[in-house]
Amino acid sequence: MASDTLLLNGERLPVTTSFKESTTKVARVIIPRRTVIPPNSVLRVKCTLSSEMNADFYFQKNEELELLAPRVVRSKGQEPVICLLNPSEHYQTLKKGKIIGNVFECCVVEEDLGEQNGVYI
Repeated sequence: MASDTLLLNGERLPVTTSFKESTTKVARVIIPRRTVIPPNSVLRVKCTLSSEMNADFYFQKNEELELLAPRVVRSKGQEPVICLLNPSEHYQTLKKGKIIGNVFECCVVEEDLGEQNGVYI
């Protein structure tokens, strides 16, 4: 059987697929200059991306990062400004060039999905 056919109840059906891109585009989020985050505080940090994103994108922090950061969706062309929360009692220093996470292109952003168990999502 050819790779572009589907056998269903003995009948061969042609199958065609087309993908916009074969893989999801990912870029690293990099700290452009040394940044110090005081204890128990939040800091908005302008970051740089390792490559340009051609669609809306969302941020996901690295697991080993000892800071908290929300997953946020940014519009295409926006600067990646990341809110970093230091919940500890110690200063956290991020060195220039440190990779704090990744951004991923998103195709569909669903808004106002409603309420589930008292939580709006």
